[in-house]
Parts: sequence; C-alpha cells; structure tokens
Amino acid sequence: MAIAGFLRDAEASSSRAAIALPVRMRDVVYEIAGKRLIDGLSLSLRARSRCVVMGPNGSGKSLTLRAVLGLLPNGVVATSGRIHVAGDTGTTDATAQTVRHGRVGMVFQEPMTALNPSMRIGTFLEKTIRMHQPLGRSEARRQAEALLGDLGVPDPKQKLQAW
Repeated sequence: MAIAGFLRDAEASSSRAAIALPVRMRDVVYEIAGKRLIDGLSLSLRARSRCVVMGPNGSGKSLTLRAVLGLLPNGVVATSGRIHVAGDTGTTDATAQTVRHGRVGMVFQEPMTALNPSMRIGTFLEKTIRMHQPLGRSEARRQAEALLGDLGVPDPKQKLQAW
C-alpha cells in the first residue's frame, strides 16, 4: 500500500500557497512497551519533491508519516532521533503536532474514514483548507486547485469536480 502526503507552507508570500517543505528524519527510533517498531530510520526530502512510502503491512509506513505529523498512537514513544520539517526545532514528541499544525497534511490509508466517496474532491479539499485558514469558499477553491497543480495532477480544475 502506498501512502502519499503533501507538505505546504501556509505562510507563503506567493499567490500559490501550496509550497512543499523539506523534511529530514535522522536516526529515528520508536518503541511501544520496550518493543522496537522503527529502528534508526533516516530520510531526507527536498522541498517540492514527492515521496511514496511503500511496504508490506506492519512495516511502519503509517507510523513513519504519523511521526512527521506528531500524531503517534498512544503508548508509542520516540527513544532517539529527530524529525525536522522546514525550520522547526526537530522535535519528535507531542509538541510536533502544535509546531506543524496547518503546515503538514496526509491522507491516511484507511479509505473508509479518510475519504468520502459521495463528496467531490474539490469539496473535500476546500473543507480541509478552510479548517486551517480563515478563507472564503472561492479562495479555498483556488488554493485546492493550486495544490493539485503543485502535486503534478493533470488538469487540476477538472479533477476538483471528480468524485
């Protein structure tokens, strides 16, 4: 199963607010009850790059991306390593969620809870954008289109209308 995430800078000064941010994970180790779940993971992504995380069930794909978001499950602790997103302090604990709020996003792999098949892609993206920024519907729609374009989605305006 592949998981794709996008990173954006909400404070961007350009009219296109969907600017990817650099991510660096260095020697990250996560454990639960003394059992290692991720052991010494290092990863570096340049700004405006794309990454697909692939692997068998239970290999740590979701946990890795949740760590970037600061959304580790209860009981999972970082025992070493650092995660840096853009210019943040490289925290691996719960403060990451506050530091990165509104700057990092992910579509979780549980499709029945992450995506609503009765909602158009544009509506889904607009609602998500408006949750994090005080924007009107038309500006959120423009940002949604820009996000799809920045991710390399062909004909983003048409894709906003898709289910």
